Amino acid sequence: MSSLPAVQAIVYDLDGTLVDSAADIAGAVNAALEIRNLPELSVATIERLIGTGTRNICKLTLEKLNHDFDTKYLDEMVADFLRCYQLAPVVHTKAYPKVVEGLNRHLTNGIKQGVCTNKSAVMANLVIEQLDLTKYFDVILAGDEVPVCKPDPAHLLAVIEQLGCDKDAVVFVGDTLVDVECAQAAQVDFALVAWGRQQAKEAGYGRIIDDIGTIQER
Repeated sequence: MSSLPAVQAIVYDLDGTLVDSAADIAGAVNAALEIRNLPELSVATIERLIGTGTRNICKLTLEKLNHDFDTKYLDEMVADFLRCYQLAPVVHTKAYPKVVEGLNRHLTNGIKQGVCTNKSAVMANLVIEQLDLTKYFDVILAGDEVPVCKPDPAHLLAVIEQLGCDKDAVVFVGDTLVDVECAQAAQVDFALVAWGRQQAKEAGYGRIIDDIGTIQER
């Protein structure tokens, strides 16, 4: 039996954990590339870049294409990406199976819930609102709202502080190695969604779950 206290709060990553948003993110990336007369990348290629933050997705995309760029060029691509993404944020994006049921179960049971995402605040809130998930979260803290974002543990710890819980009573849920490294550095209990990245599964930290509604059972 675990010696950890009962779960008081659950913090989630967003993209790839709660919602499958790869196709819409890829669409916005490729729209920004088209503006620059650059070839598009596959959804699968762009999906592997998700979780590192908006600016880094654009940077890594240009590097994948071996395209030279400076800070101004990257700034402009990030702006185009965000503009294109805001025009079509949830065309294909949807919550993973059992996610809404799990969020509702925790809400009903009085467990606080938060989001710790490297996505920009504008896009994180827009996606969450359009999928009608806002009501489930007490805190949403995006990558551009903190001095340093995941995998730096300060990002996750800031969410936990805003939730008003002891970190030993919190579970962080994610899908990438970035999330694993963040939880481990913060010394927070971690649950990896079964649809998460293989690299994260091989890290050996935390447990794997196929239903977020069971997170409190540790």
